[in-house]
Amino acid sequence: MPSQKNPFDAAPLSNWPKSLAYRWTSSPAVGGWGADYGNRVLTAVGRLLTAMSSWGLDPALLPTVEVVNRYRAEIGPFLTASSVRTELDLVAYGMLALHPSASWTDLQAWSRVPNSSQGISTKARRAAKPNSKRRSMPFNEWPQQQQEAWNRPEPAPVFKIQSLQRAEKSKGKPKIGVSLGPTVTDRNRRRSWGRFLFWQSMNATIGEKPTPESLERYVAHEECNGSSEISTTTYVWGIYYAARKIWPEHEWNWLLQDASGMKLIARPSRKKMEQFIPIGEICRLGFKLMDKAERMLPTRRAAILYRDGLLMVLLAFRPKRIANIRSLTIGESLLLNEDGIPYGLSFDRTKNGDASHTTLPRCLVHHVLRYLSVYRPLLLGHRSSRHLWISQHARPLHEGSYWCLVAKRTGEACGRKIGPHMIRTCFATSVAQERRELLPAVSKMLDHRDRRSIEPYQLLASSIAASRTLENKLEGLFKAHGSNYTS
Repeated sequence: MPSQKNPFDAAPLSNWPKSLAYRWTSSPAVGGWGADYGNRVLTAVGRLLTAMSSWGLDPALLPTVEVVNRYRAEIGPFLTASSVRTELDLVAYGMLALHPSASWTDLQAWSRVPNSSQGISTKARRAAKPNSKRRSMPFNEWPQQQQEAWNRPEPAPVFKIQSLQRAEKSKGKPKIGVSLGPTVTDRNRRRSWGRFLFWQSMNATIGEKPTPESLERYVAHEECNGSSEISTTTYVWGIYYAARKIWPEHEWNWLLQDASGMKLIARPSRKKMEQFIPIGEICRLGFKLMDKAERMLPTRRAAILYRDGLLMVLLAFRPKRIANIRSLTIGESLLLNEDGIPYGLSFDRTKNGDASHTTLPRCLVHHVLRYLSVYRPLLLGHRSSRHLWISQHARPLHEGSYWCLVAKRTGEACGRKIGPHMIRTCFATSVAQERRELLPAVSKMLDHRDRRSIEPYQLLASSIAASRTLENKLEGLFKAHGSNYTS
């Protein structure tokens, strides 16, 4: 394992060439950094200057790609891959402050090399840990017969029980393509079955078919380990889906009934209203992040800040499901006119199976253009991609990153961490509180096929309207009797 200590000592600022020291102390970029971050960049640049001096090179010159590659090779055996990448990122920011005319696209390319050339990889480091706390068995460790069954093309669904039940209640036709439970993606279903297999491995029953007795013990195990009722129900839906796919010749009605019953009685462990943030506050947060990015140097940090701000504002104005927001591609789902100006969002398929089309808010057109022309290229570097949202590693943003970045930004600004899906609830709740007459349009904006989905917000709006009416009546009553109502 790497020693986690850089072999080069950082040259103090007093030992730097006078020209570099003057640029550093007078750089507006350095002055805008916090003390801790500024010291980290100063130390990283100092280490590179020490290395260049030891190699007989002039540290006052901008390092070439060859020099950076040599530095990477020197520190690679002593640091992990992520530490090497972080070190080179800090050096790139420092060099941009010292050499403002340098190309950021070239500087950021320093850290964008395969992990195999930057010390031990993160995957190898995790595999070396003997005491893993994982709770889901990876797909490649499943029994071979189950892996093959999972990869088989699935025939047309036989069960339409939920669809028939909904149709019977609404006196309408069965809906095609209805989901089989709260877990709708293949990845989450696979993870749910992986959790069940991991539990089986602890009980030496791996590979056996689920039974009512084993399911009861598994549910008790999840509850003892702190899983909420909603999460446990989701896992059971995943088990039903997996069992139906792996053993299609068996009857799994009992498992479907158990999952349906759990769904009816499951209660969330967290109250949504405790996480509520007014949608206007989320919108202001997004614009604030973009304004802050505009005042920074055009670097990857500024691009990440602008991207996060744009995502927050887009979710506030167009609260689509994150699977659709994640799938945005330039010229396809993000519509552009002949002049390259974005004007709309178009999704061929949403969760309910329908297409969804909406315009892009006029106040966001300029910001989307700014992101496409300035900040997205900073994240991409020399790579190319049609995806709208790009990570700091020049790849499409990973699906798990959306929750992390929204939770991070809302936690820092509002004191409450919420995910992208909660923004949909905040949107509907804010409309119910302020403009209840717009609730029917909210159902369409959220891509809800069943209008009953907005009933909780209609009840909330009615309750708020009743309380306001009562308050106005009481205010007049108290004033009529000479009471100081406002005190």
